Amino acid sequence: MSTLNPAEIRKLKKLADDGDSEAAWTLAMHYGRERESTLFNEHVTRAAELGLLEAQVILAVGNSCMSTGIRMEEDEVFSEHMVREARYWTHKVSTDHGAEGKFELAKAYISTAEASEANKQGEAVQLLKEAANEGHTQAMRWLWERQSSM
Repeated sequence: MSTLNPAEIRKLKKLADDGDSEAAWTLAMHYGRERESTLFNEHVTRAAELGLLEAQVILAVGNSCMSTGIRMEEDEVFSEHMVREARYWTHKVSTDHGAEGKFELAKAYISTAEASEANKQGEAVQLLKEAANEGHTQAMRWLWERQSSM
């Protein structure tokens, strides 16, 4: 994707302000490529607040992974804030998007470097089980493949 020009950015900001989650997401991806972390975070959060599944998953998994790294640096107050944010977005994904949201969260946890932690793997498996119990066929397949490879 090419870099957005100022006119496109203004148009997307207006659309995002009017409630267009895809516009907010496009801005987030633009600022992510430009290494503008503050603006990236702002627009990912906006897209998530507008209900975009991908943005909500990024916030749930990203905050969870960050809380682990921050805990290692012994900043317990900030770590607990990140844990609360991760829990909020995990709950939001699960309630707003049901089985599909749980499946996407599980995939994201599995694909992160943090998935090597036992608690992240356990959380991913639990989300897969919940999604499978709600009839999500891809989650059922992932669980079956995981069990057959053990």
